[in-house]
Amino acid sequence: MRSFEKFLIPAGGVAILALVIFSIFFFILPQNTAQAPVVPVGDFWVPVEESLRNIIVAEPVAGGVIGFPLTIVGQARVFEAVFHYRVTDDARVVLAEGHAMADAPDTGEFGSFTVLVNYDEPTVPGGVVEVFSYSAKDGSEQDMVRIPVVFSVDASAEEVLVYFVPRNASENGGDCTDVTEVTRRVPDTVAIAHAALGELLEGVDASEGEEFVSLIPTQAKVRSIGIEDGVATVTFVQDSFLGSAGSCMVTGIRAQIEATLKQFSSVTSVIILEEGKSADKILQP
Repeated sequence: MRSFEKFLIPAGGVAILALVIFSIFFFILPQNTAQAPVVPVGDFWVPVEESLRNIIVAEPVAGGVIGFPLTIVGQARVFEAVFHYRVTDDARVVLAEGHAMADAPDTGEFGSFTVLVNYDEPTVPGGVVEVFSYSAKDGSEQDMVRIPVVFSVDASAEEVLVYFVPRNASENGGDCTDVTEVTRRVPDTVAIAHAALGELLEGVDASEGEEFVSLIPTQAKVRSIGIEDGVATVTFVQDSFLGSAGSCMVTGIRAQIEATLKQFSSVTSVIILEEGKSADKILQP
């Protein structure tokens, strides 16, 4: 009898043991097993229900603080791989909007994207980043992803001017060299001329489109910019100006580029080059 008694647990100990077992099964184990199942989507692992969407945004995160420029990272499975983005503050002021392409391997497959977005100075601390597509059927917004964000108070930026052609001039046979300035906000950088030209190549946004047009082709990309003795030499990638013809168009393109670069005191003249072409063959009517 005494040999059995050494295995008995006092009544208080039984209660404690029962409590420990209850805690393991009802508190600890559910925390380890209740996670939603995830599946691979491109470079990400996402919850199953999220994988059913056509646009998935990994960055920024909801409630996060965004810097300047804003970085948008995600996956998209949309028509012709084109998606759109928009940044607004909580006062409903549109700070930036544009479009980009996902790196989709084929139609109907997800493609990854990373976009850097310069945006106007917000009027209030909070805002929303929207990523979406337009319906090929009726042009309505679809696949909308909205991410509430907070704008960083430490964002360091400066303003530059970019020059566009007034819409009435381009449409009514006016002077396409009579370009007009638009202010853009860019991150502080020593390569300020490159930043300004980058903004110019972004073209007009929705708010500017009623007044201005950009005659610079959407495929135009800058290879390099060099400034020496007051001369800015800009080299564009091959075929940047493919299809650019007509007196108004080519003179307007030159005027936009030259005016944007000549805003800087270090630039007095501009030479425009394109890979694979001699200087006298570029932007000819």
